[in-house]
Amino acid sequence: EYLLTAAVTWLLTAPGAPILYYGVEQGYNGNCPAASDLYDASVRDVVAETCSASTMENYGNHPDSLKRQDMFLSGPWRLESAVSEVNRTANITRLPSTVSTKPWHEDEMLPRSHSMYRHIQRMVAFRRSCPALTQGSTLMHEAANYPCGTLAFSRLPFGGEGAGEVIVLLSSGGPQGGDAPFEALPLNGEINRTEGQLYVNAMSPGHFGTVRHDQNGQQFLHFDDSPGNLPPGGFVLLVQEGHLTPFNDKLGIALCKGAAAFTVPMAKARPSSFMRAIWYIVGGVALAIPAVAWILAR
Repeated sequence: EYLLTAAVTWLLTAPGAPILYYGVEQGYNGNCPAASDLYDASVRDVVAETCSASTMENYGNHPDSLKRQDMFLSGPWRLESAVSEVNRTANITRLPSTVSTKPWHEDEMLPRSHSMYRHIQRMVAFRRSCPALTQGSTLMHEAANYPCGTLAFSRLPFGGEGAGEVIVLLSSGGPQGGDAPFEALPLNGEINRTEGQLYVNAMSPGHFGTVRHDQNGQQFLHFDDSPGNLPPGGFVLLVQEGHLTPFNDKLGIALCKGAAAFTVPMAKARPSSFMRAIWYIVGGVALAIPAVAWILAR
């Protein structure tokens, strides 16, 4: 589950338009359960061949059926989940004689109180609230020199000159596993971060980092008051002091505020009456040309 937590955190803080495939919020991973109730040997062989592809990690080439499992308990094609609560429902079995009439929100395969669902819920809300995440640039600070290592980067609102900056620290655990210590993070970019400026952790407002400058002018974010370790899948979301709303107990995060101040003006989506008239004329002529050509050809 920690790898999925890290992946979702990256997806919802990285540049671009994030896409969550259906079932990710329930931790579905496309892996077949080890045991199943298959009743026909020929079917079992076909399913076994399909399921064997899930162990190859040949990304992009997995059979489509491993991505399109049933999401209700009466379905026969129920694959595994990274969430233990949901994974208990995994099974490949025969079609039931009756279909469940239970409302979807009561189905055991679709719980909404576990950690993965709540994590995605809070991260979507956080992304929507922060202009730096929805339409900002990216500035890399640090990356571990091994696959799936620790990563630190900033998202900066366009035209905001650093105001509203979001700094993300992320650890997936990687092949080396274990916790990743963090105490001082070197900050890149010519952002006017002042000495002593605070960056508050949106997940825990009592945890913050302080900007320090060394004798060469290099900026660092120090965690003197609360240094710690990032466990596998752990992350820290740091926002400049004064740019967060009060902590939201329901979501478990403090959201960004003042979005309107950093929003890039969007062009009007509706064309003027004159332009619409031009489009109608051009469209009418385009439709008339084939008709005229057909008449002349006769």
